[in-house]
Amino acid sequence: GQSTEAWGGVENVDLLRLAGDQPIQFDDPLWQRIYTCEISAPKRGTRESLEKAAEHWAGELRKNAATGNHRQLLRHMIQLLARCTSGDHAKVDEQDVLGAINLVLLVRAIAKDHVQELTPDKLGELWGGSEKAWQNQRSDTPSLLEAVCDAVAFLLRSDCAQQQHTFTTYLLHAECANLLLVLSASELTQPLQKGHSPFLEYLMCRHVHTRGMMAALLRQFVERETPPQAPTSSIGIMGALSSRWSMQPWRLETEVVLPAPQSLADRCSLLLLVLINHARPSAAQPSTDAEGTADASVGATNPFKDVLGKMQDSDRPLASDSNGSSSNDSIPPQLVADDGTTLVASYNALHDALATSLVDDRAVLLLYMIVYTNHGFLNYLLAKSEPEVLLVPILKLLHDSQTRQPNNKYMLLIVLLILSQDAMYCSNIHSLDCALPSVTWFTDRILTNITVGSLAVILLLRTFQSNLRLQDNFIGDNCLAVLANMAPHIKQLHPYAANKLVRLFELLGKRAEHLALKCPGQEHMPTEGVGADAAVNAGDGGLGGGGEESSEDPSTLLAVCMDMLHRAIEIINSAISHALPRNPHLVYSLIEKQQVFSRYRCNPRLQQYVENIESVAVFFSKKVEDGLGYGEHSSVERVVQIIKDASLSWKGHLKIIDDVKFNYEQIASPEEFFTPYMWSQVLLHSGISWNAQKLRLFETVH
Repeated sequence: GQSTEAWGGVENVDLLRLAGDQPIQFDDPLWQRIYTCEISAPKRGTRESLEKAAEHWAGELRKNAATGNHRQLLRHMIQLLARCTSGDHAKVDEQDVLGAINLVLLVRAIAKDHVQELTPDKLGELWGGSEKAWQNQRSDTPSLLEAVCDAVAFLLRSDCAQQQHTFTTYLLHAECANLLLVLSASELTQPLQKGHSPFLEYLMCRHVHTRGMMAALLRQFVERETPPQAPTSSIGIMGALSSRWSMQPWRLETEVVLPAPQSLADRCSLLLLVLINHARPSAAQPSTDAEGTADASVGATNPFKDVLGKMQDSDRPLASDSNGSSSNDSIPPQLVADDGTTLVASYNALHDALATSLVDDRAVLLLYMIVYTNHGFLNYLLAKSEPEVLLVPILKLLHDSQTRQPNNKYMLLIVLLILSQDAMYCSNIHSLDCALPSVTWFTDRILTNITVGSLAVILLLRTFQSNLRLQDNFIGDNCLAVLANMAPHIKQLHPYAANKLVRLFELLGKRAEHLALKCPGQEHMPTEGVGADAAVNAGDGGLGGGGEESSEDPSTLLAVCMDMLHRAIEIINSAISHALPRNPHLVYSLIEKQQVFSRYRCNPRLQQYVENIESVAVFFSKKVEDGLGYGEHSSVERVVQIIKDASLSWKGHLKIIDDVKFNYEQIASPEEFFTPYMWSQVLLHSGISWNAQKLRLFETVH
């Protein structure tokens, strides 16, 4: 054997024997001792010592795979999880739960090492992909690997019974979710599109689990069950501290005060993201379903994503049957699996849970996946009263994302683009019914009595301007695309928003003038359109172009800048064409900056827009001049009031210019963005530590 020091100062004879070179029978008394094993570990550097010991044990199990001890360990875990799989958590034997937690934690420690060190094919072989789960089974029964997946999936599915957890069953479910996250992480430790987890692939084919797992995971996310009160002393499990450390699957030989387990809802949200974002290989092999028949129609589809897309609202009755009664009359408004064919959720509860959870990128990605795949929920969200409940947290995240990586902004802008495609939604967020008395988290200036729509305009302009230094095409294009979609519905625009919108045009104009001086033949401000419309339609663009540096060629930069200038003036023109009387502060800003627009009177691309803006500015300038008495102080409030009064007599005929509409369409290979982004969220929020040198997924991501 190994010396105590070689195992990181951690001692346990049974675990040393388990990892050794001698086979251990299934009925050996050692297994019962492991169920309740205690270890001694150094008081200093405990976490590092435990992880070092786990790495050694897992490595020895790999080296001594011929003993079959690892597979016997899996069989004991399967057996204990089966005993713990019940809808009524209070009726599960406490000792079985404690033993199951021990084994799940030990298996997770081993799994993390194996996932980091082995290719998916070798991982599947080591975990019994070609070996029967139990001796004397029929040849068509599941393999050991498949039985492991089934045991974990059935336990997680049992949460759908909506029974309150005990402290230990709550911890067991959280650790099973952690185990499945680790088993799925072959995607994390292999290059993009080459790390297909054998465990995930089996779950993709095992349709008997799909709706049940989705219902259980979504239910936890929506209800966010409060963790039960922890005991105040040691409860004799290896995982007594598992909720505080990223991985320490053994109990110390001391009495401890147990912290509350990590949120099961957080674990479930991460597992949801892994399941619905899994991109299957193009040649997915058929597997065996619940009845033992091969499912050859699986193809490369993701059944978890499909079930999410077909999810229906439990708050509204489904289609009536032939007797006139609804098929879900007795179903309460919470997540269930409806008659074995449909996932049913309370859209209202899901909406509220998403709004509450929008404090980091996990919830943004989940929100995106739901609104993109499920048109029923998207329509519910768009028609829902009080849109600010969901939109304000999104805008706050956009506000806070200015100093973070571009990926954090991408998802927020995509969600905003999807929402902005609906005209009624855009109109609602600009109504006074959606006014906020103040925005305490906005740091640039004090904002009071502002509509959510105006706040969105401010945040989009702020994001766009900060991006001018980064030159990220995706961020810039999508900010302008959302603004263009909202423009025809802008009303009651806040003075700060109106000023920023007009100043954007001024800023881009100065930038274009500066670039024109560097271009041969453009010594003066261009009076003709420069290049074709180079801005990428956000619906046709993708996530792959974001973050690329622009060409240093001044002519190319000028063409891009003129395209942005064109888009900015389109937005302003659309706002005054559709709702001029309801935007007095925008009119005030146009009067103030009239000469900025006049400089582009001869530019063919901008000429018709400039004529419209000048018509407005000239008319209202005259009204303001006439309305101010001799020597009267022209305060902003007084001028705006004159504009409001004059707008009642406005009969100007602006040139009719078609509005621009942008639609979002996912790119052909979305996994190139979503797989690395999703796993970055798992790394950030799961609390499971990984060897950074083993994370090959990000090697090819730019």
